[in-house]
Amino acid sequence: MLPKSVAAPLATQPREMVLTPAASGSAPASSTAPPAPGLPTAASLRTLIIAAGEELRQARTSEDAHGADAVLGQLLGLKRQYVDVTGDEYRAKASKRSRQACADSGTPAGAPVVPNLNPPKRAKQAKFDLSRYKPAADPMELPPPASSFPPWEPRDFFRFEIIHRSRKPGSRARVGRIVTPHGVIDTPAFVPVGTNGALKAVDERQGREAGTQLMFCNTYHLLVHPGPEVIRKAGGLHSFMNHQGAVITDSGGFQVRARPLYHGP
Repeated sequence: MLPKSVAAPLATQPREMVLTPAASGSAPASSTAPPAPGLPTAASLRTLIIAAGEELRQARTSEDAHGADAVLGQLLGLKRQYVDVTGDEYRAKASKRSRQACADSGTPAGAPVVPNLNPPKRAKQAKFDLSRYKPAADPMELPPPASSFPPWEPRDFFRFEIIHRSRKPGSRARVGRIVTPHGVIDTPAFVPVGTNGALKAVDERQGREAGTQLMFCNTYHLLVHPGPEVIRKAGGLHSFMNHQGAVITDSGGFQVRARPLYHGP
């Protein structure tokens, strides 16, 4: 607890103005008189403010709302009295100095910190050589022929079900369900796009919590970065993305045709 001399509400002490004789033709000058005997000094007020701040933290930690409000009122009163004594607001960070820094400089712990007007210059970083890095695959290389893929066969784990059809005349709207080995997709659905296998500013857990059932990836972007070899070593696209739901990929043909617009011929 704080001493009884400062525990009660602190009244603001008015400054005593002393008028000094003015020179001829000038306005009367004024100066602030030194603090009267018995008033706390700036050093003692700093100590009391630090103690009150620590007591306030302990009261808030123990969830003592009534005690925290009382200590907060005492702390604000001490800070007002500090302004009356010093003429400046109390700033805890401006007066902090480490013990090692004070010992090295030979200055007392309570002395103000003098900014260094000539700080040491930071060493320049070496330029990053981008020519050493090449894409994992040539984006303009032709894809493998269709004959290299296994022939299509019907699979029972892929199916589409119609749940409801619109009864409105002329309307072809319907509600469906796509069943895949990686989950069910209710249609119509909002499908986010993660071109390189990741959504912008959203991780996999947040995507699942948002109810994402299907995710788009771009084959061309995955070919350029990170490349098929990285995805193969990761165990496939689902393992690479750490994605538990269904994934659909588009060819990236638009990006291939638009590449000269951004990167030149």
